[in-house]
This record gives sequence, structure tokens and C-alpha cells, in this order.
Amino acid sequence: MANQNDHEASGLTVYRAEHYGRGIVLCTYTTPEPAREHCETELRREHTDGDRLSLDWVPDNEDDPAVWELYAQRGEDEFVTGYCVTVVDVHDTYDPNEES
Repeated sequence: MANQNDHEASGLTVYRAEHYGRGIVLCTYTTPEPAREHCETELRREHTDGDRLSLDWVPDNEDDPAVWELYAQRGEDEFVTGYCVTVVDVHDTYDPNEES
């Protein structure tokens, strides 16, 4: 399985924890683990049975693991939570010839 750390970066890489359904950026981190933990904590706070949810991180695209989505399972029901961690490449210069 792909790993979010496998993303090819050309400079500094940060990890943005967000809820894409609401358009809310939670925070940006230098490693993926605290970004995931932030999303998981927010999700558990939203659900009265949050401590009983089974959580799993799934790449949005197996070929490019830049975005990982948080899925939750309650009993037999699995659902997309809207939370994700996105790899963001940070550059220190602008190159007008580089693809966006």
C-alpha cells in the first residue's frame, strides 16, 4: 500500500489537516502523524460514540499518495468523514516554467 511519506517533494513538505466538506483547514504540520491525530480527535469529538469508531486512512489516489482520507466504521457501516491530510510542497522560489 502507498504511504503518505512516499510523496515526491522538491522542497519543504508539510501536511495539512482539513475537513474538505466544510472547507476548514485545521492546521499544518511538518509530519503526517500529528495531522492525522488532529483529524481523528476532531471526528471523535463530533460523535457521542467516537471512542467506539474504527478509523482508517485511505489514499485518495493509489498512484499519488498526496491526499489521504479518513474513513470511519461503526459496526458494519463504513463512512467517509470529510477529514483528510494533504501533502503540500512549499517552495522558496517561484519558477514560471514549472507546472502548477
